[in-house]
Amino acid sequence: MKKIRLSYSLLSLWEKGLYDEAVSTYFHLDKPISKQMEDGKRIHKEIEEHIKNLNSFPSYLINHILTLPETEKEVVVSYNEMFNLKGIYDCYDVPLIFEFKTGVQDSLEWLRTCQASIYFLLAELAKIEADSLYLIRFNQYTATTDFAIVHNSKKLRDKAKNYIDTIGPEVYSHFEREGLI
Repeated sequence: MKKIRLSYSLLSLWEKGLYDEAVSTYFHLDKPISKQMEDGKRIHKEIEEHIKNLNSFPSYLINHILTLPETEKEVVVSYNEMFNLKGIYDCYDVPLIFEFKTGVQDSLEWLRTCQASIYFLLAELAKIEADSLYLIRFNQYTATTDFAIVHNSKKLRDKAKNYIDTIGPEVYSHFEREGLI
């Protein structure tokens, strides 16, 4: 059985019924990008460069001391016989994961998704120490920042497993049926 690679991004698109976008995400195909997405990518890159160069967050984010931050830390693990699971932590600084968002949706709305749960599951499977995730949202339109912290727990990791086990087989069946794997 050939494995496919699942990520929160792909699963989230599939859950919303955006099947073509999910397939495009899987195959890293170019897709139309809005001005808001372009702004978000630019800001994200600026944050990443600031952390790499100065070992700290930009002053408009949060006041938190970093020790040995790794930006864009890619984690790929075997999940089961059908899937590998992949995630990219925006910043990892043992034992914390930092995720950056931009735009008008606040940090608590983002934490209602399964992204943090999947990131904690990835950490567990990869044997990476992860106690908490900071979701930091910068609203570039009002120049304001908010953040929320979620702590790793078995309940969250189980939520991720349920999310993957519910949506993943449907994705796999589609890829098989369409000859994509």
